This record gives sequence, structure tokens and C-alpha cells, in this order.
Amino acid sequence: WWGAALERSMTVIQGGQTSKRRASADALPLRFPRLRFLDGGPWGAVTAKELRYFGREPRRKVTLVNSVLFGVALPVWAALRGGADQGSKAVLLASVAGYIAVLGSSNQFGLDGPAVWLDAVAGDTMRSVLVGKNVAVVLEVLPIVTVVGVATAALTGGWLYLPAAIVLALAGLGVGLATADVVSVLSPLPLPESRSPFASSGGGQG
Repeated sequence: WWGAALERSMTVIQGGQTSKRRASADALPLRFPRLRFLDGGPWGAVTAKELRYFGREPRRKVTLVNSVLFGVALPVWAALRGGADQGSKAVLLASVAGYIAVLGSSNQFGLDGPAVWLDAVAGDTMRSVLVGKNVAVVLEVLPIVTVVGVATAALTGGWLYLPAAIVLALAGLGVGLATADVVSVLSPLPLPESRSPFASSGGGQG
């Protein structure tokens, strides 16, 4: 049964013809088809892995939800509270989503747990791992900043501040992720044991 199942998993049926599945990027699409600019090397694979984890791993979803909530709530609150002149400047607060994401990145290896050892024993891969994680955070945050900035600009008429908000978000991500990388390498922390549904019961194994 095991042999038959293995043979079946390696077989592709297309147009009534059977052919062997080959271990290639086409047979196993690790990268996202819409993100073709991702490198085919290690850091591109790490980016693809991190982006998938954002949608599958509950603890990473918490960081994403916090970025969305703060990124939306603060600009809208400032736009509604400010007057006609001050309300347009609320577009600059769209960059807040990036700063919240940076706070969640200050422990880059904490969520990986024991899987970090796979990278450690693989050799000189930490640079690729950190680059992949950083690119994933940028790809996660920039759409939020752009959408919130456009919505706030449409609400307040502050289109003049939209480019500045995006530049602020990029600058904040650059400085914040640089600091987070150093902190993550010099002072990595295993996540505490918790029964929370947003934290794994084996979080301290790393």
C-alpha cells in the first residue's frame, strides 16, 4: 500500500497520458506565481514560507491583525477628530502598521521554535533566513499602508501626504527591521509556555 501510494504521488495524469512527476519548481510550486520577482534561491524560499505561515499560524496572525487594527484605527481616528486642515495630515499615520509589524519582528526566531536548528546545522544560511523574513514583513505591511493611506486620503483630501506616508513606512521598516535582526541574533528568546490558542503548547522547545 505504501509503495502504491508513493508511486501514485509521483505520477501526473494529463490529457489521459501518465507521466512521472519530476522534482522541479513546476511540480512543486514553492514560490507564489504572482510574486515572480522573488529569488529562486534560499531567501526567496524563506519569504514564501513566511508568507504562507502568516495565513496558517495563529501566533503570526495576531501580529498581522494588530498591524491592520492599529494601521486603520489611528488614521481614521485622527481624520475624524482633526479639522479640515489637520485631518489631511492623518494620512501620515498610515505608516503605523509598519511600526507594529516591526515590534512583532524583534524576535525573528522565537516563532520558529526547534525548526531554527535546521537552519543552524545547514551552515551559513542565517543571512538568507533574515533577508527572507524581512522581505516577507515588507510584503505583508506595504499593501496595508497603501490601502489605508489611499482610503484616508480619499476621506480627508490629503493626497499630498500619501507619498510621504509610504516613504515613512519604508524608512521605518528599514530601520526597525535592521534593529530587529541584530536583537534577534544577539538575544533570541523562546516563546513562553502557554495554553492560549494563539501560542503553541511547545513554544519553549526552541
